[in-house]
Amino acid sequence: MGVDNAKDKDVIDAMKKGVGDTIGMIDEICERLKDCSNLLRIEQGKEVFNSLSQGIENIKSLLDLINELNIGIGYLSTSGYSISKEIFSNLDKTKGVFNEMLSAFEGKDWITVADIMEYEINPILLEIKKGLDTLNDRLTQIGLH
Repeated sequence: MGVDNAKDKDVIDAMKKGVGDTIGMIDEICERLKDCSNLLRIEQGKEVFNSLSQGIENIKSLLDLINELNIGIGYLSTSGYSISKEIFSNLDKTKGVFNEMLSAFEGKDWITVADIMEYEINPILLEIKKGLDTLNDRLTQIGLH
């Protein structure tokens, strides 16, 4: 099955750009979270908390982009293209992880906050990145036909 109309092609092109931007954002977020988690284990100064705050904002932006991609997947599905939303199944894990991190943050348990960022959030982000690679491959397949 190929791209049937110009609107579908525009959606696919926009999604491919969004996927590329999001993959780049994940790499940057993972690196920053790792740096922040290492610093948080040593000190709890203003710079560390500013970095943590920026990391959380970046994750929020990432989740917003993924939501937009989900809307695009829904549109393409109604246009007859088969794209699985399973690629974002790891997003379900994020809510529990963020709640756990918030509890640790409220309790000023900085080691736990750092561990959650490094050992739970980063792996989830890397799994999401794999899903985005799969989505990008599928969008390329659709666009080539």
